[in-house]
Amino acid sequence: MIHKNRVYLLDSIYTLIEENPSITPDILADKLFISVSHLRKLVKQYYNITLNECITKQRLHLAKQMLQNSSNSLSSVARRCGFGSKISFYRAFTKHEQITPMVYRQNTPI
Repeated sequence: MIHKNRVYLLDSIYTLIEENPSITPDILADKLFISVSHLRKLVKQYYNITLNECITKQRLHLAKQMLQNSSNSLSSVARRCGFGSKISFYRAFTKHEQITPMVYRQNTPI
């Protein structure tokens, strides 16, 4: 059974990333008042992914919403979702979704 504080903490991770997609692990840990190493351990323990994967997953979730609901350029989507460049966004998206962001947008009705 997960303690209430841990549930709140784990839920807060995704909320904080959604509010600030360019957030770093250090800033995320500071906002949660825990060390980065403890945050990494919690994420791995409860989600079975790394903290960086967790951040990327949430960024991609936001990007998919933007691709579905806006006509923003890929560079704009990348920037707004916390990716350092269009190329890093393109690589992460293609790796996780097995299609390019443009194909995803074309295959998703607005």
